[in-house]
Amino acid sequence: MSKLSWYAGLLASVVVCGSVPNGRESIRVPPGGDLQAALDSAQPGDVIVLSPGAEYVGNFVLPRKEGNAWITVRSEPSRHGVPPDSRIGPQQTRFLAAIRSPNGQPALRTAARAHHWRLELLEFRPSPSVDATLVEFGTSAQATLEVVPRDLVVDRCYFHGDPSRGQKRGLAINSAATTIVNSYFADFKHRSQESQAIAGWNGPGPFVIENNYLEGSGVTFLLGGADPSIPGLIPSDVTFRRNLVSRPEAWREERWSVKNLFELKNARRVLVEENIFENNWLSAQVGYAILMTVANSNGRAFWVTVEDVTFRHNVVRHAGGGVNILGRDQHGDPSGVARGIRISGNLFYDIDKERWGGAGNFVQILHGPEDLIVERNTVIHSGAVISADGPKQTPGLRFIFRDNLMRHNQ
Repeated sequence: MSKLSWYAGLLASVVVCGSVPNGRESIRVPPGGDLQAALDSAQPGDVIVLSPGAEYVGNFVLPRKEGNAWITVRSEPSRHGVPPDSRIGPQQTRFLAAIRSPNGQPALRTAARAHHWRLELLEFRPSPSVDATLVEFGTSAQATLEVVPRDLVVDRCYFHGDPSRGQKRGLAINSAATTIVNSYFADFKHRSQESQAIAGWNGPGPFVIENNYLEGSGVTFLLGGADPSIPGLIPSDVTFRRNLVSRPEAWREERWSVKNLFELKNARRVLVEENIFENNWLSAQVGYAILMTVANSNGRAFWVTVEDVTFRHNVVRHAGGGVNILGRDQHGDPSGVARGIRISGNLFYDIDKERWGGAGNFVQILHGPEDLIVERNTVIHSGAVISADGPKQTPGLRFIFRDNLMRHNQ
């Protein structure tokens, strides 16, 4: 094909609409247009505009570009749409362009070293394979920090699985400098595998996850779990704020595999504040809503740890247990020690073994975490205040428990 013919084909599917504010170009991709061609041709500062109501089918790749100005991929703005700093919801899908995979591969993924991409006002629809991830930032195989994608933003996007069939994962964040805000994740559920709305295990961070609705059956939000391919990697500098982490109670009758709502298996310097965590019951695990459990999954990642975590000003409700903390890998594999965890100023209620299964305990502490502080929490629960096991059956070194208001129970 001649160069002239190639340009003619590109112009048939991608229309350059002229300048937008700040000197950027606006690249419109009409229904049926070539979205990958637009991604490939866009330059830093450009805005790629998709048509609301249109569906773009493919396995699209965000390529690496030179320069540090943002490239934005978004639906055509509407004055009736979702304003900035507002959380999107399913009722607003008519304002969104949709992206869908035709197979078991992600609908959208990053190339190695890709950076400065923004996704705004987009819908990511279910994959034909329930075992697939809808969007992947970075990969499990990347082995050096130099190739990790970075500077990625997801703002006011709607990710969802199939209501009947489910979907394993919404977004994989094996990346650096990644922000997910004002978005909605629904129907990430599986009957035989662990599912997540958002999960990361091979990206360094920092991560900001703020003002989202997150719905998943396995572990709704997870850091760690699979051993990183990058030696010494610990996902770090995480802010998890003002999210609603939930699942429908009707899922109890539908037999999805339910574990917990929030879990750290390998993480450092994490702030979790002003969130609501709700609806967790005895199923594939024993019912604890919040887990901070060091795990060296295949025996190779001996450096994994959970440390410097602040969990404050949250509401945890409607669950079979409150918080489960594991100081060292429970399978005997070498690991770091969970340390520097502060659980402060939270409200836990309806932590009830009769209604939700499990033990109804406030805090379970296993295998000797260090420097754990539990203070100024209000708790309404039906089980034990503290359940501890491990070396000498103690909660660990330098454990502080003070100024909490709760029932004695047993």
